[in-house]
Amino acid sequence: MNRIVIIHSGAIGDLIQVLPALHALRRAHPGARITLVGRRERAALAILAGAADESRDLDGAGLWRFAHDPSSSLPPAIAGADLVLDFLGYAAAGLARHTPPPQAVTLTPLPPPGWDRPAAEWIGRQVAEQLGVAVAGAPEIRVPAGALAAGRELVASRGIGGPFAAIHPGSGSPGKNWPIDRFATIARRLGDVSRYQVVWLAGPAEIERGTYQTRNSVGGTRNAGAENSILQDLPLDRAAAVLALADAYLGNDSGITQVAAAVRRPDGRATPTAALFGPTDPRVWAPRGSHVKLICSRDGSMDAIAVDEVWAAMATWAGPAQT
Repeated sequence: MNRIVIIHSGAIGDLIQVLPALHALRRAHPGARITLVGRRERAALAILAGAADESRDLDGAGLWRFAHDPSSSLPPAIAGADLVLDFLGYAAAGLARHTPPPQAVTLTPLPPPGWDRPAAEWIGRQVAEQLGVAVAGAPEIRVPAGALAAGRELVASRGIGGPFAAIHPGSGSPGKNWPIDRFATIARRLGDVSRYQVVWLAGPAEIERGTYQTRNSVGGTRNAGAENSILQDLPLDRAAAVLALADAYLGNDSGITQVAAAVRRPDGRATPTAALFGPTDPRVWAPRGSHVKLICSRDGSMDAIAVDEVWAAMATWAGPAQT
């Protein structure tokens, strides 16, 4: 097998759930070139993880036309593929009409109702059943040394010179967001108790929704120049490098939290991750690993999660700094 094409346009967290399956395909077909057709900014994570070799933008790939007229010529994005894994359901029927047809498998990206296992296992089960490839393990992004070096330069340019914690207070839904003032309280404790500086990660959604109300609301009094420790709109592969360097991470149920739990340094070191869950099912969507602390709401609302509850979870690895 020389070429494998993955068609996937899901959110960041959805793509992270696919990584174990992509790594399994890489092991099963080490000589194949893997192309991810989707959103380039998200596909960068799969490339960083070594789970894909290249990406093609979905909007320019010609798949929309092919889906409506399967008799048309194969789009360049999938022409010459030996295997196509289609998470959108656009290509499989049309591919069967071409000679020779590549092997095409349609996969369902989201678990069905009643599924109570990690989402990555749902993807892995489909790959195992349809392709005979065993999929195991949690999502993992081993960040190369070069990417880590670029991440170090970035945080150093913002005045971060010692141990630091990363906080991402947003998500894809406002209902999954813990109140910003409680994140700020944890940030102050991290500074006062653990002597950590704090790096706040902000994407377009956080800026648009006003998740960061003011500089003072996230900075605290101890973090001099706190505005310089808010990193906005980082490319996802650069954000992954920053997260791999962090000494602790705190966030909601979000794609960035999935990235934080998945990143590894070249020596295998994982980032201690605290993940806050309210309305979504942690059995399905929570990151896994001994380095992950889950703080789950008792009634499904984020407001029900207390600051002391979060701090108690984080303090096991973010307690007072040694002097």
